[in-house]
Amino acid sequence: MLWFAGGFAAAMLVSAPRAAAAYLLVCIDTASLLAGTIVGDTLAASARFVIPNMLESVLAAALAIRGGAHLRFEQSPERFLRFVLATCVLPPLAGTTCGALLQGDSSPGWSLWLAWLAGSVIGMLAMLPLARAGVPRFLAALNWRRMHSVRPRCGT
Repeated sequence: MLWFAGGFAAAMLVSAPRAAAAYLLVCIDTASLLAGTIVGDTLAASARFVIPNMLESVLAAALAIRGGAHLRFEQSPERFLRFVLATCVLPPLAGTTCGALLQGDSSPGWSLWLAWLAGSVIGMLAMLPLARAGVPRFLAALNWRRMHSVRPRCGT
């Protein structure tokens, strides 16, 4: 299965203000949990995928921001290859390995790892470059200050 959500989540994290990152992570993790239950996994099985998926997205965003890989990667083949390695290959390797370890004995092992890696790499490759142009405009339309000021209220 191709996993486009990881690439989209990483693009959102790269483009969003840092203050909004915690809110985005909660939304991303909740969506990941719900996606697993919608396709028929138990809640416990779905929860085992949340950490690896989050690791992938956060690591891809952090590497893109830290190295500036998301800036002007289309200007040279060298920059594009750095971008691909830093954001589309290394994070899926980490997420896939973490996910396979968390699945324990319930997974088919090597075949799950390879399928997960291929789906994640393709998803990152498809989403991150495209989202570089579209996500900033989408995020600019959101009122981050208002969203950040909304706090859950406990009690009355």
